[in-house]
Amino acid sequence: MVQGHHGGLPDQQKIKDVLAALHSGGPEADAAREAVQSVARLIPEILRTERILPPSWLQVLRGQNARIGTDLLVRMTFSCLVDADFLDTEAHFAGSPRPRVAEPVDMAVLAVRFEERRAAFLKTRPASPVDEVRGRIFEEAVAAAQGGPGMYVLHAPTGGAKTIAAGGFALRHAEMHGLQRVVFAVPFISITQQNAQVYRSLLEPSAEEDGGSVVLEHHSSRGLGPRGGRRRVGAAGGRELGCAGGGDHDGAAVRVAVRGAAVGYA
Repeated sequence: MVQGHHGGLPDQQKIKDVLAALHSGGPEADAAREAVQSVARLIPEILRTERILPPSWLQVLRGQNARIGTDLLVRMTFSCLVDADFLDTEAHFAGSPRPRVAEPVDMAVLAVRFEERRAAFLKTRPASPVDEVRGRIFEEAVAAAQGGPGMYVLHAPTGGAKTIAAGGFALRHAEMHGLQRVVFAVPFISITQQNAQVYRSLLEPSAEEDGGSVVLEHHSSRGLGPRGGRRRVGAAGGRELGCAGGGDHDGAAVRVAVRGAAVGYA
């Protein structure tokens, strides 16, 4: 991970070639040893004599599940390393003593804001024959948030207001278990944009409310404008979608991104 944190995770053959070069001596090996010694003077923990055990959840997996679990652990750890490197580099060139990350928000406050705005929105729209079903889906989703951390599945038809039900569940679940972030990962950019717009309307603070922006829309059609700026890159002619670009969003409480459909917490 350290070897590839600038250019991407290397494959096994690349790792073997690097290790062979380091063990064979020469200028690269000498430079690597010097780098390790320099870092060790600041962080002695990098010189480990014992084997680093995998996390307990990975130790119990076998066969294909163990390989998938190892792949997930490597990629998630790599992602953390890359993010930390970017944030630390930004802080260095900005002359800051530490990375600039937004303070965690109060999930209970966000949950209440979400539910109050949902209720206000429902009062302004015409009644629909499916309103009762949508209401029941939302109530059952929020009730399920009291359960322990794990995998939850929401089965509902198109038009069942799954976006809002999932948001209600996620915020209450995060509040219940002291979690600081909610990540919505959905399969298409168009759906990501739609979901982000819904969550902004239900979560972003109004002029009368305290706090900065809490929703980060993250996909290839988003562009980071000037700090605090708002713009969209793409076919819509730069139409504003209301997601601020800039450093303070590194700590956004709700992140909407393009991936396989899932809701995650941190």
